[in-house]
Amino acid sequence: GEGVVVTEGRQGSIAAIAGIEPGSVVLQVNRQVVNSAAEFASAVQAAGREKRVLLLIRKGEMQRYVVLSW
Repeated sequence: GEGVVVTEGRQGSIAAIAGIEPGSVVLQVNRQVVNSAAEFASAVQAAGREKRVLLLIRKGEMQRYVVLSW
């Protein structure tokens, strides 16, 4: 696969505030390619100590980096 598709979002969540919405595709977490929900979860969990992640997001033809902090 190529990335992980965002299937749902919670209004007001850090992802929603950053503009990540259903239909967006997460291609990388902290510059690590992710191709499944399990890979995504593992990469975010590994970054948990830092309380921030760098995501590469694709929406349509556009790709952009987004930093999420919590």
